Parts: sequence; structure tokens; C-alpha cells
Amino acid sequence: MTQEPKRFDLKATLCLIGAVLCWSAVPLFLKHFTAFIDGWTANGLRYPLAMLVWLPWLVALLRQGRRARRFYVRALVPTSVNLAGQCLWAWAPYYIDPGLIAFVIRLNVIWAIIAAMLIFTDERGLIGSRRFWLGLALAMSGFVGVSIYGGALKGGATLVGVLLTLACSLMWGLYSVTVRWSTRDVDARSAFALIGCYTAVGTLVLMFVLGEPGQATTMPLGSFVLLVISALVGISTAHVLFYMALARLGVTICSGASLASAFITATVSWHIYNEQLAPQQWVSGIALICGAAALIWAQQHLSTPMRTTTNGGKTEQPDDHAPPEAVPQSEQRR
Repeated sequence: MTQEPKRFDLKATLCLIGAVLCWSAVPLFLKHFTAFIDGWTANGLRYPLAMLVWLPWLVALLRQGRRARRFYVRALVPTSVNLAGQCLWAWAPYYIDPGLIAFVIRLNVIWAIIAAMLIFTDERGLIGSRRFWLGLALAMSGFVGVSIYGGALKGGATLVGVLLTLACSLMWGLYSVTVRWSTRDVDARSAFALIGCYTAVGTLVLMFVLGEPGQATTMPLGSFVLLVISALVGISTAHVLFYMALARLGVTICSGASLASAFITATVSWHIYNEQLAPQQWVSGIALICGAAALIWAQQHLSTPMRTTTNGGKTEQPDDHAPPEAVPQSEQRR
């Protein structure tokens, strides 16, 4: 078996950039909603609204019958991880300040990279990539700088709060890994249609059990319109773009590049909420963006396993984790 480097994937790169930009807007929306509804209610409203867009793909998936049954079960794994992260995220603010939460939660990148390197053979090719390590070092140091100079580490925390946030970061780190594992042979839109539907049911249950959905009836019309927009941007669009990028670029690059959202959010917040950025934050933010760019550039060091056929030609090696039916019958007979 030989290794063949990947070509630069422009489509996947654009999907990843789009997902990061969409998620950068989410904290700004959520900050606005805190004046009207609690976190459980925000999730319970946003997810079902977001899933209305993908109902046609869900129906098409359900019509596949037996062909999609395995995915019905596999999709429960990322859904469970995502819901667990949502619960931990909602409880953490009671024990730790928001600034510290935003900092500690980004450990999800570390957990995602470790798990991806262990599970997906193609992502191990990044271990020998100087671009990857340079990008990761710049991104992590830039993120730490943006957080420290932004005052994120000045807040208070209890041991329970730190543990809750660490557990949440682990869940969200595993989310991208479980998404790639479970959606390996499913179109990104159909995959999110099912996973998002499962998650929407979970968030609705949590809203009625732990939230105060009655608060939503007092929201101004303009704020409710923003709620719908946030669902379409931060959930409907962002997740599908991220799923597309995951399938082609892998967990490691996508997770590392997502760190850039911290600086993008801070920059936009500077314009909207007049939150001043210190000069050190600008320097750290530029390093963060450069690091994310280097990580994306390192995609060419992802390895594509190849094997030689009997006639000397090369055919692509099926994914180590692909189900038997995903392997062509001609290959199975060999």
C-alpha cells in the first residue's frame, strides 16, 4: 500500500469557511436572546425551526427503507453526544463565569484531534506536516492571547464549574468525530436532517422539562425574527456546511480552523456592542487567523490510502470504517 497526497479541495475549504463564519454569529444572537428567554428555551425553539428546512431530505432518507436503517442507529451516537454537551453547557454558567467557559470549552479542539488521529487513518498523515503543526501552534497561541487580553481568565470558577465545562468540551470534541464516523456513507444534507431531527426532539423535551417556554410569548416580533434567522444561520446552514467539510477535510483540520470563530466573533461584537479590542487582541487575532489558514493549507498532507490492482493500476482503498455494502462488489470478490 502506498500513500497519495490529497489535492487542495476548494469546495470543502469554502464549506469550512462558511461554517466558521456562521458559527461566529451565534454568540451574538444568543447574547441578544438572554434578555427574553433562557438557554433551554432558545435551544428548544431554534433546533425545530432549523429542521424545517431539511424536512424534504429527511423524508427522502426515510423512503430509502432498509438501505438507511443502519444510519438510523448510528445517528443516535452524535445526537447523544450533542445533547449531553448542550445539557452541560446550560448548567456550567451557574458555577463558572462566561469568559472562562468560552476559554475552557475550546479544549474540544484537543479532544477532537486526539480522537481523530486514533480513529481515522487518513488524518494521521498530518502528523508529519510542518504546515499542520505551525498552523495549530499559531491558532492555539492566538486563541489564548485573544482570551487572556480579552479578560476571559479574570472570572471566577468553582471546581464543579471547571469539571462541567471540561466535560462539555469533551462532548463537543467528540461530536465532530462521531459525525464523521456515523455519516461516512450518507449525503451531508440527509445526515444532518436525521441527526438534527433527533436533536430537535431532545431539545424540545429539555425545554419543557427544564426551561420556561412561556417566556417566548413575550418576545418582541423583531427578536423572534432574529431567533429564526439564528436558527437558519447557526444550525441549518452551519451544520450542513461543517458536515460537508468534515467528509472531505477530516476532523483535525475542521476543528482546528474553527478556533478562528473566537476572533471573528470578538471583531463583530466590537462593531455591534462596542466591545473594545486591545492591541494585543488584534495581534493575537491575526496570529489565530493565520494559524487557521495554515491548517486549511495543510489539507494536502492528508493521506489517501491507495493499493495496486492486478494490472498495475491504482484504485482507491475503501475507508477503514466503511460498512460492507459501501465497498464495490468487484472489490469484495477480490
